[in-house]
Amino acid sequence: VDWDAARRDLLPVYERAGIDAATLDSLPGAISLYGGVARLRPLPAREIADVQAEASAILDQHESAAGEQTRMIPGASECVRALVDEGVALGIVSSNASAVVRAVLARESLLDAFSAVVGRSDVHELKPSGEGVRACLERLGVPPSRAIYVGDMGSDMSAARAAEIGRAHV
Repeated sequence: VDWDAARRDLLPVYERAGIDAATLDSLPGAISLYGGVARLRPLPAREIADVQAEASAILDQHESAAGEQTRMIPGASECVRALVDEGVALGIVSSNASAVVRAVLARESLLDAFSAVVGRSDVHELKPSGEGVRACLERLGVPPSRAIYVGDMGSDMSAARAAEIGRAHV
């Protein structure tokens, strides 16, 4: 995803809504901007919901285009299948659109391996909040004490910590 282009496309949405420039400038990156507006709540709740829906649609467009080129890292598919064969319940928590995540998984013949996919529109606050992780665990029916979060970003580890589950940074 060209996150700089996504951020440029998001800024007019937030500016039209009346969010001040200082707030917008303090939130670098498209996902940080989207997540920061949700976290800071600089507008009344109903207005935030409408603005975030418009912003999410813009992010969906950028992610959909990039999702067509997204590929699994070597060995990931085999690892997922091995975990499923062992009876491990798998879920994904993403700051991206869940539809894009599902499309990539379907293309890679892995959609059936994941019992839960929690995306941006499924939560109020993105990672590093633990909200998405907790929602995923609830959908899976897995208590935090029986879960581990595997992620590749610092925000993944922060989200796992916030949800009080084990974590592995890859």
